[in-house]
Amino acid sequence: MNRFALPSPAQAKEERPGPAFSPALLLLFFGLFCLGLLGLPQAARAACHSVVPEHLTGDVDGLHMDVLVPHTGVKQVDADLRGVADDLARQGRAGVIPEGAPWHKELFGTYESYRCGNDIWSFLQTFGLFLGGAHPIPVVDARVYDLATGRRLKFGDVFKDDTASVQTLASYVMADLINRQGLDENWVSGAFTDPAAAVSHFLLRENGPIFVFAPYEVAPYVYGTVTVKLPWGALKDLTKPGFPPSALAIAPKKIPPQPVPGLPGTLTCQGASGQWSLTIAGGTARLSGSDGSQTDFVGQGAYLPYQKPPFLFWQGRLKQDDGSLGAPVTATVTFAPCGLGLPGAQPGGQTGGQTGGQPKEADARLVLTLPGGQSLTGCCSRE
Repeated sequence: MNRFALPSPAQAKEERPGPAFSPALLLLFFGLFCLGLLGLPQAARAACHSVVPEHLTGDVDGLHMDVLVPHTGVKQVDADLRGVADDLARQGRAGVIPEGAPWHKELFGTYESYRCGNDIWSFLQTFGLFLGGAHPIPVVDARVYDLATGRRLKFGDVFKDDTASVQTLASYVMADLINRQGLDENWVSGAFTDPAAAVSHFLLRENGPIFVFAPYEVAPYVYGTVTVKLPWGALKDLTKPGFPPSALAIAPKKIPPQPVPGLPGTLTCQGASGQWSLTIAGGTARLSGSDGSQTDFVGQGAYLPYQKPPFLFWQGRLKQDDGSLGAPVTATVTFAPCGLGLPGAQPGGQTGGQTGGQPKEADARLVLTLPGGQSLTGCCSRE
């Protein structure tokens, strides 16, 4: 990969006074300090891992840069983190600004760092690349490293990655976005068509993981970067051995009830137009059209009855004529009054005739994401 070459130290010195201490010099000091800690317990040696900012600034080939990147002193980690800014700078350099335009190309960015135990560090880098338009192009990058080895940790290193575990974790994150943060169900559901991809961007802190969503992923641009913070205690049976680190004290009172594997009873849903209906019963679902067509799905759900309001995330795949499974489908159900005008729906989920010619509210809201990305919304009742 050809990366855009950032200003050299010599160039930077010509443009502005150098700092009193360079990142390398400061880290050298910490390195010498650590030599005196080699015989101490691991907790005391945690002070050896120090992160200092490196300031990348200047004008190169028409791109103005003002970026802070983390510098750890671990060569492969620093190269990986700096590479994000390098790649964005290369894109900015290649960008074209119309001749005579009253703006210039600009890349700015900063970072946050989190520690989890003695050696696990996480970095959230946020950038804005301005090439014209209403606002800069937002870029969010979340990475986790073991600074003792220099290895980057991926989702499968920290969390169990079987389908049921990922779905349960995704249901926790979705419930927080919809119930606690009040984000639009349709927008959030669209981001979770692939649950594993949706929860793959995360940070680790001592209190628990943070799941990160860039602008536009689960909410409009004005919301900025959206995060979901979960306590370690909520993730019982969802993490790999070693997480959370044994050095961390996890309060048992933070462990909530575990999700119910599937929804008790049968859920019947309809769109406001009456052109389709959906029935979810345990591990099967059927989508029926007003023209008599039927499409069957096979899957499983994670039901969180203790959420306020209760929440169901059902994930399945198309059941094809030969019995094989095809494209994915997801159903997000929030058990709160639904005012979409379900024909014949009564309060409490009972269906029947309409009173005074007005449709009643059902007891749940549905967002159904079909293969190909089509999204349907409706109201549901539970039998």
